[in-house]
Amino acid sequence: EKFNSNALDIIQQIELYKYNLKGEADTDKKHIGFVIGDNYNYSKEVTSLDNTGVDLYSFVSVCCKAIQELQEHIQKLQNKIEKLEARGWRKKYFKMGP
Repeated sequence: EKFNSNALDIIQQIELYKYNLKGEADTDKKHIGFVIGDNYNYSKEVTSLDNTGVDLYSFVSVCCKAIQELQEHIQKLQNKIEKLEARGWRKKYFKMGP
């Protein structure tokens, strides 16, 4: 079945953290990622079936869909800008050269 959920919403609800794994010192280089647990904001859309880890394939796929959604937003904004420029919007509000 086709994935039709809003990928941007899924990505935006995930909070990223810097952390050390158990057994690592606080002075060690920190990992960056999201944390799965009751007190953390993450999406079950991108976790493993038992909700104990990340399903990387799902996560990357949701990120790809989010990029597609962003590209659609960018294209709509570019179209609006082109329409405004065609109506002389830039000349009306910005001083253009000598």
